[in-house]
Amino acid sequence: MWLRLSLVPVVVAATALLLGWVVVNEAAAYPTPEETKIRELIFPTLGNPAVVKKGQTLEVEWDFRDGDPGVDLPASVGNWAAELNSSSSPCPQTLQLEFAGATLAPSTRWPVYCRTYDSGDDAPEAPGYGDLGYDIYKVTFNIPGDIPEGLYELTVSAEADGATVARTTHHSVKVVDEFKDDYWIAAIADPHFNDGRGEDKTYAGDPEVVEYRTFKKAVDIINHLDVEFVVFMGDVTFGVPNSSYSVFIPSGMPKPEVDIYDYEYSTSYEIFKMLEHPVVVTIGNHDGYFSDCLDDEGFRYFQDFFAPLYRGWDYGNKAHVTVLNTMDWSSDARKPTICNLIGNDCAFIDTFSYAPTLYYRGKIRYNQRNWMPGEMASGAGSPLTLVSQHHAPLGSNDGWHGGAPGKDELLQALKDNNVDGVLHGHAHGDEIAYDTGNGNTHTIHMNTTSTTMDIEYYPGFRLLHIVDGVIESYGYYPDAPTKDKWSVPTYAETEFPPPSPTSSYLSSFETPLLDSHIIDSDETVATWQIGADAYDWTQKETDISQRVTSHFAQTSPQASVNDGGRMTFFMPYTNDKRYYKVNTVTNGPINGYSFIDSTGYRVFDVDVDLPAGLVTEVRVHAVSDTEGPSLQVAINNGAKSCDSLDVKLDLQAQYEGAPVTDVMVSNDHDFAGAEWTAWDGNSMKLDWTLSSGPSGERRVYARCRDAVMPPNVTESVASIDYDAQPSTLYYFAEGTCRPGFDSYICLQNPESTDAEVTITYMLGDGTTRDQEVTVGATSRYTVMVKDILGEGDDASYDFSARVQSTNGVP
Repeated sequence: MWLRLSLVPVVVAATALLLGWVVVNEAAAYPTPEETKIRELIFPTLGNPAVVKKGQTLEVEWDFRDGDPGVDLPASVGNWAAELNSSSSPCPQTLQLEFAGATLAPSTRWPVYCRTYDSGDDAPEAPGYGDLGYDIYKVTFNIPGDIPEGLYELTVSAEADGATVARTTHHSVKVVDEFKDDYWIAAIADPHFNDGRGEDKTYAGDPEVVEYRTFKKAVDIINHLDVEFVVFMGDVTFGVPNSSYSVFIPSGMPKPEVDIYDYEYSTSYEIFKMLEHPVVVTIGNHDGYFSDCLDDEGFRYFQDFFAPLYRGWDYGNKAHVTVLNTMDWSSDARKPTICNLIGNDCAFIDTFSYAPTLYYRGKIRYNQRNWMPGEMASGAGSPLTLVSQHHAPLGSNDGWHGGAPGKDELLQALKDNNVDGVLHGHAHGDEIAYDTGNGNTHTIHMNTTSTTMDIEYYPGFRLLHIVDGVIESYGYYPDAPTKDKWSVPTYAETEFPPPSPTSSYLSSFETPLLDSHIIDSDETVATWQIGADAYDWTQKETDISQRVTSHFAQTSPQASVNDGGRMTFFMPYTNDKRYYKVNTVTNGPINGYSFIDSTGYRVFDVDVDLPAGLVTEVRVHAVSDTEGPSLQVAINNGAKSCDSLDVKLDLQAQYEGAPVTDVMVSNDHDFAGAEWTAWDGNSMKLDWTLSSGPSGERRVYARCRDAVMPPNVTESVASIDYDAQPSTLYYFAEGTCRPGFDSYICLQNPESTDAEVTITYMLGDGTTRDQEVTVGATSRYTVMVKDILGEGDDASYDFSARVQSTNGVP
């Protein structure tokens, strides 16, 4: 039920925010379980992802209490299972993970949880705002060594008291071949989804009127770049209360039927799923308002959709990011002033407590201030240390609330821990500030323009180039002295230095800095389009090109980010003895590509240079190949014989059509138990062990397959004569000198030199005795063990023996 109250016109000069009709929702606005994205499976999540290396383990955190300490744990828990599904794909691939273990322990991923109305201002006992206060399940799964590199959604399930509970988090796991030393980070801020201001509106709700083209173009550019992860510095939502909705949303956009955060958080979550890189999400002031006086609580929405309000995050052992909540005000301070003015039942600290007016700037309260220095110190072993927060503590864009605590402690913690860089937004403009740390180091404070065109100079994002833990580059503009200041512009029409924003200037923005299109036989579609306007891969065209025009300034210190761009093709699996050729039409070059087969598609990831100022086009098209490759196998470079079972294999493949993709090797002609191994290039060298046994012929069988759909398979065999050689070390087992038994050891020396031999008797009581003997050249020597150990009827007369030639004579 909606209740309309009297019209109260209010103007607050501090932010030029107008409040119009006041609307109070009598029903709770907290998300329903179906809408909530984080339930039970609390790590990893879309806003707090995990980056894991192939062949290692993934530790997830699972909270059966779902944030409520009053809920009892299930009496029995078991049958843990997990799977990864490829993200951003019309043909997702499902990969099962092996369960490795589960234990109850405190969470290390959620240092804070806001569960109830938080009326405390700056006291350690602030109610409802602290750690979880109880143990959760830490569950470990093994990541296969042959899983394709990429971004995945994670589904985890468990059986609790006989019922199965399953949860999924989207875009929450990135699998990598290696953690890099030379890599790029993208930093974005302030899209303000549902903000009606400025040139580019970002409405949430009805998909027919949603428009966020500028953000989509920025995301498309980032998706084409080889960045390791994205840092988001806050204000994913706008957070305007329904009381002000008519002011910010022009005619034609209906007022929502529920509290505004219901629309904004669910819409922003779906928009973030457009990113094809893991994103570390930070809360901003617009994300944390306590709108509409009741339960439309930004802190709780943020926790239910993205991540903890503050925490630490790691990119392997290469980078550590401390994520802060600088909108760290109590619930009272984040409520709208209008509630107090009209005399309803909302409680307030003072008359003007509406966050967008007075309490929208930076603050860090007691609990977070206490946690912050130790968390930064925990990253001391990482080559790169960063902080992500919404409000800048330095420079002309200083976003701290006058007199609010936390700023001095933050700056001190940055100095004490020699933090390399701080990323922030809020001001919607570019600025670089430096804070001298301990010794010769300093912290770089990087403020970034908004990713949407609201009220500032130009839309864009920042790129950081990291080399061996050093921030080598963080500014786009090529000319001194302001080259480090400016973010990467989303639009090619952007001028530097940016002129004062005018409507005509901003409306001229049209061409993305990386302008990418998909081209088939009858249409050309921009890759930044989504929904009904996106390219339809289900048409299953077998000849498709992607064309990227790079408008990056060739003299920009960040133009090298174009080396190793990304293109993805979702091609149909034809099953008609054709394969796909991948080649450049213009520029490039292609550095390499890979593909996986999934649900009727062959998905190609192409690594291609996108030179600044040029057009690069890559074509993927199907051609026939029924011949298949040839395969030759050589053992020890084609030797006729060997005296060791350990050999070297040399495999050579030749093909004129489809490239070889896999090889299988076995000592058995039926390849029992053999597995396919990825093939690289035209040749392959392997360390191999021949089948055991006495001297005689040994054979090695090999087969390879190519990229044809279905593949052509070729087999080959090689042989070598194995001449078994005498050893210098032998073991004998289960001898005894008990009554009624006689044990002998017979040694033969076929060589022309005497053999010096040590016999070590390992006795049943755990002790050992040694015997030294000489075995003459071309002779035999017999040892009667009772002559050495004697005779007896207990464990000390049972033995095993090690016989070793100590002078190397076999």
